[in-house]
Amino acid sequence: MMTSNSSDPVTTETGTEAASPVQNTVTEASAPAESTQQAAKTPAAAAPSAGAPDLTAPAPVVPPAYQPNFKYKTFGKEKELDPFWRDLIKDQDSEKKVKDVHTRAEAFDDLKVRHESTQAEFQQLVSEFTALDKDVKRVMKFRNDGDLDNFFMSLKIPQEQIFKWVEQKLSLQNLPPEQRQALESQALERQQRYDLEQEKEELAQQYQTQAVQARTMQLDMTLARPEVASVASAVDARMGTLGYFRDLVIREAQYAWHSSGQDISAEQATNLVMQKYGKLFMDQQAPQAPTAPAAAAQPLPQVAGKPVIPSVQGKGTSPIKKSPRSIDDLRAMKKELDVAQG
Repeated sequence: MMTSNSSDPVTTETGTEAASPVQNTVTEASAPAESTQQAAKTPAAAAPSAGAPDLTAPAPVVPPAYQPNFKYKTFGKEKELDPFWRDLIKDQDSEKKVKDVHTRAEAFDDLKVRHESTQAEFQQLVSEFTALDKDVKRVMKFRNDGDLDNFFMSLKIPQEQIFKWVEQKLSLQNLPPEQRQALESQALERQQRYDLEQEKEELAQQYQTQAVQARTMQLDMTLARPEVASVASAVDARMGTLGYFRDLVIREAQYAWHSSGQDISAEQATNLVMQKYGKLFMDQQAPQAPTAPAAAAQPLPQVAGKPVIPSVQGKGTSPIKKSPRSIDDLRAMKKELDVAQG
């Protein structure tokens, strides 16, 4: 037995040459690539189709439709948007913008009226102050210049009154100091009393102004209540004048003051007006339901029913026809027949 130390490849009996390690590695590396390509060509069975709806997904939540409020308030008065502007309201933000525009526009009209009234009063006060200031400067000019003739004449003080005053002043020089001091104290008291009266009048005027403002605020708050606002709107709409109900309340309070001397509150005056006129205007405002005329008596329609089996009165005879059994029976039957036909 001989051994060989050569490095030549061994040949098997079948004559096939054994594969080298490099060839085995290349074959094994190409196998996964081919399987990957084969898997890519085969569509996945579990993947859903693109156009099929996913029934497991939750249904989308549809928000409810926005319900706008077409009423708004301006200067304590409740109004309603014109139908022309309602289509602009889509959500809460657009509703706020539309109402803000209307509130400012109508507030501008009210402010314009108030501004014109205040401007007229201011112009009147300016005219009166200008004339009074001119007269005061003129009189003070005469006094400062020592022109007493024009000074007394501008103040329209008669000379007899001036002479009498001078005579009293001269007579004071001959009186004892106690009497002179008493007369001077009386003059000072008269001046203080005059100052107190002026201060009282100013305070009364300020109180009256504040009372009017407070009463106006009370009236606005009372008219803004829902039960009063509905009646006021019906009265204004019926009379075709905005603020007609408000004027009725004011006149009611004035009538109570002049007739009985009672200063009633805005709420009391409003309740009196609602008692007198509220029901009348609300009844006229409410639509009357038409009364349906009395329906004439008509015969009931005949209902076609199912055919009814007529009742048959029971008789002693048998419903089955008798058959002849003999010649006598035939003769009897013939005789009955002749009688029936005869």
